[in-house]
Amino acid sequence: MYRTATGSFVVQGDVSNAFTTPSGEGLVEIPEAVLREAFRALGW
Repeated sequence: MYRTATGSFVVQGDVSNAFTTPSGEGLVEIPEAVLREAFRALGW
C-alpha cells in the first residue's frame, strides 16, 4: 500500500478476474495479512 502526494492510496497485489471492471480500472487481490500489516504500519 502506498500513499500518494494527494493523500489517496495505491495498492499493489495480484490481478483478479472476479468481475469485469469499467474501462481504465482494474482489480487487485490483497491477502488479509498484508492489508492488516499496511494498516498497522500506517498507525491505523
